[in-house]
Amino acid sequence: MSQDFNPKTDAQQDSLLWSVQWLASYYNKPASAAVLYAGLPRERKLTPQLALRMLDQIGMGVGWVERDLNQLFSYLFPVAITRKDGTHCIVTERIGKGANTSY
Repeated sequence: MSQDFNPKTDAQQDSLLWSVQWLASYYNKPASAAVLYAGLPRERKLTPQLALRMLDQIGMGVGWVERDLNQLFSYLFPVAITRKDGTHCIVTERIGKGANTSY
C-alpha cells in the first residue's frame, strides 16, 4: 500500500525522524526528510534500522544499542533514545552522578 510522503509533517509525527534530523543538524550535516529518505523505503514510522541507514548515508558513523542511560559514557552524548512509550527523543547530556543524576 503506497502512502504519500510529506517531509514537513512526517518529522512532526515521527519522533525518530525528528531525532535523526536533529542529530544531523547538530553534527553540521543538516538534511531534509526527503534527502534522508533518498533511496530508502518509506514506512509509516521510521525504524531504528532505517534511521541508522539514513545517518550512514550522510556520513555519520552511528550504532543502535540497548543500554541504560547511566551506562553510557558522557562523550557519547547527544544520543537518541527510545522511551518506554515507544517515542524517541534526544538526550544532550548527563548532569551529576548516582542518585543525583539528571538528563
